[in-house]
Amino acid sequence: MAKALRTTGKADEAAAIQRELDALEPLAHSEYEKTALSFSPQKYVRKKGSRVVLVELFTGAQCPPCVGADMGFDALERAFGHKDVILLQYHLHIPRPDALTTPDSEAREDFYGDDVRGTPSIFFNGKAAAGGGGGKGAAEAKYTAYRAVIEPILEEDAALKLAATAVRKGDKIEISAAVDSKKKLGEKVKLRLVLVEDWVRYLGSNGLPYHHRVVRALPGGAGGLAIKDNVKQSVTYDLEGLKKSLSKFLDRAGLDDPTPYRNLTLVAFVQDDATREVLHAIEVAGAARVTTKDPFTFRAGGAKRKRVAEVHGLIRMIHRRERRERGENTSKSFGKTKAKQSVGRTCQAVAFLTPFGKIFSVFLRVLCALCGESFELIIPLLVFLAVRICPRRYVNAMSSCRSMNSGRGSALRSGRWMIS
Repeated sequence: MAKALRTTGKADEAAAIQRELDALEPLAHSEYEKTALSFSPQKYVRKKGSRVVLVELFTGAQCPPCVGADMGFDALERAFGHKDVILLQYHLHIPRPDALTTPDSEAREDFYGDDVRGTPSIFFNGKAAAGGGGGKGAAEAKYTAYRAVIEPILEEDAALKLAATAVRKGDKIEISAAVDSKKKLGEKVKLRLVLVEDWVRYLGSNGLPYHHRVVRALPGGAGGLAIKDNVKQSVTYDLEGLKKSLSKFLDRAGLDDPTPYRNLTLVAFVQDDATREVLHAIEVAGAARVTTKDPFTFRAGGAKRKRVAEVHGLIRMIHRRERRERGENTSKSFGKTKAKQSVGRTCQAVAFLTPFGKIFSVFLRVLCALCGESFELIIPLLVFLAVRICPRRYVNAMSSCRSMNSGRGSALRSGRWMIS
């Protein structure tokens, strides 16, 4: 809906709706995470060693064989803490344009050269291993293979010490990092800084709605920073500039940037460019994040009315779209016949917000038969009550409305309201 408003020149209305939907995304993601994996990764407990493993996965939202690798990668995040394993996901335009691809992702692909044999390709501390992909059924096998590579490395000791900080002030992120090594490091050893989005909602042709640990930029450049022992390297990074550059980059492929830039994390790692070995890595968890207010913290009556109006507006938008597809005049209000034609859609939309969907759906149909043209006037009250009773269903309904407006709207027509 927000996209439709932007194309019609209603940027302010689009921005307001987008902010509301963005505020709901954390809850939708939390619900997705509960059932995303068909297996339970076992938590790792370190017994010896101090080395950290940097896992770099080259993948794509348009790549069906990447699904198994992506889900195995996601399982690593549940099994290992960020003091043991740090995860980075680079998206590439393989086999088709991918809106999560960045120039820095492509630069890292160039760095590894022929070792990136398409997508998926995965590296552990700079070394390719456990390659290949598969469908969802291969996720557990990929996770097991990845873990078999990681655990022996964790038993080693780190070759150096690395410290970093990141402070976000509006659209500016102030980053500093320092390397302390007992051995003299060669000229080919570089410090690299990475801004990572914890998760991004973007549905590509491989069917995965969420992508985790997505690299958005390498502050200081993909080539890295020269290391001066015990001397801090400082970088001030402009997020607004990043958004503009990515927008320009993606325009060439006819794509929009789906990144919310609210869950950013800083990763710093030291890599020997001569051997490609990653010597050490750290994550500054949450240092560059922007907190999001709970979207279900209702304030005065005006806020309640606004929330009801938004849901009601989305339902009316669905009706108008369907009537337009049937060649009807969308400027006319519902007549009795029109209400009957659309009541099934409305019942699916509103009844989904309640814990007793089937009973409520029958109730709505009776109301429609009795009220005719007045049926629309009843919806706001019913939606308001439904949102108050079961807010998580409201999250799913809002997500479904957005998916419908973006052209993936078979969910409502088939009666299957879900997060798509």
